[in-house]
Order: sequence, then structure tokens, then C-alpha cells
Amino acid sequence: MTDRACINGCIIPAQHFAACPDYGTQDATCQGCVPASAADGILICHRCRGRLTRALEAIPALLSHLRELTDTHSVRTLKDTRRSVEQGTLAPVDVDILDAMRDLEMIIGLTLHGQNPTAPEILTRARELVWGIIAQLPEIANDHAALTEWWNLTVAATVPDHPGFWTVNRVRNRWPLVDRRRHAGRECVVCDLKYVVIVPPSRGGAPTWYQCTNCHWERNDLDEDGLYAAVYGPYNEREPLVSTGIELDSQRWRRTTTN
Repeated sequence: MTDRACINGCIIPAQHFAACPDYGTQDATCQGCVPASAADGILICHRCRGRLTRALEAIPALLSHLRELTDTHSVRTLKDTRRSVEQGTLAPVDVDILDAMRDLEMIIGLTLHGQNPTAPEILTRARELVWGIIAQLPEIANDHAALTEWWNLTVAATVPDHPGFWTVNRVRNRWPLVDRRRHAGRECVVCDLKYVVIVPPSRGGAPTWYQCTNCHWERNDLDEDGLYAAVYGPYNEREPLVSTGIELDSQRWRRTTTN
């Protein structure tokens, strides 16, 4: 354990300091004022670590998904929409899709140089770069400047001073992927309520994540020498989670963002 608080200002839900007016009360108006501790060796809590990791892990699938969308748009024709356009003319691709692809590629350092790879090819190349970044996360998450930049590019809704930039979460909200989470069917080890969901690994060898949607507790199956994998079991294809939507550098850590 560490005495450092998460630098993102996270709190422990429903936990109050003794000086808090809601300490010991049942009908609290304060949602919690006790800071969440940073995970060992890094500057952020376990929940933030999970959010950052999963945002990075989503990039290959998002790039592949956007590439497929450009293919879908390009096969549409304008013959039934504008009589002045020659039949068979290809419909234009949404410029937002192209901008989002450019920004995701910039985040991980993927350079296509005018190439036209297929969605599976993009998926493979992006995965190689992302796994290299994730391998350096312990160092990145203990470097305040590097962590802040990666957080802004991935988890944040917008990049400060670059509101037009497509962060990973902005892309996920606009073009969501399939939500593959599953209910764990066991009580949370912290709040003792059955709100734990299992987030599947993004690839072979990647961790399975366990999240409590009530108290925000979060760990993966590698933490505590596999303790939580023993408690909740591996991800499997059980009945899918009912959800209204997804909440869901080997070269250098810091990248300069441009519009």
C-alpha cells in the first residue's frame, strides 16, 4: 500500500473524514471526501490505472472499426440523392472519421504514409505499438508530466488547448464498440454488493479486469498474485451485461498534439 493519494483527485465513495458533516449519517449529501490511494509505485489509483490501460487497449479495435466504416461509406452511391451527380459516384466519407483515425494513429505513433491497409492489417500493426506502450505504463504512470499527457490523449474527453482533437474516449463515445462486459455474480470485496462486472482481456495474455460499479473498486487478475482471478474466475461468454452504452511509445512517452 501507499500513503500517496491519486493525483486525479479520486475519492472513495461514501467514505468520510470525521470532520465531515455527513460522517456517520445515513442520508449523506457528501458523496465521499476520503481520497483514493495511489496504487503501489504509480501516481494514480487502481481505477484510474484500469481506465488508462483499457483506453490504450481499445485503440487497435477502434482504428479497425473506423477503417471498416470508411469502407462502408465508400461503397454507397449518390445516384438516389442528387440527380446532378453521375450514377455510381462514391459517397463521401465523414471527415470526422478520417480526423479520428489520424489522431488515434498519432497517439500510438502509427505511420501509414499514404498506404491503404485493410482493417485487419491496421488492427495487427496498432496492437504491436499499443502493447509496447502498455509495457511502459509503470514508468509512465510514475512520471507526472508523461502521465498527464497520456491521460489527456486517452481518457479525457478533450485535450486542453486542442478541443478538436479526437481522444480515445471521445472516439469510443462517438463510434462505440460492442460492450463485452459480464456480471461476475459475486459480491464486491469492498462494499459486499453484487455490482462487480468482468471486463474481458483485449487479446491473449492481456489481463481480465474486475470493476465494482457501486464503490468503484477495481483490480485485474494479475493483482495480488492472482487473488481476484480466484475470487471471480476468468471471463467467459455468459449472459451479456445490460447496459445503456459504453462508459467504456516505445519511442517517447510525450507527444505533441496538433490540430
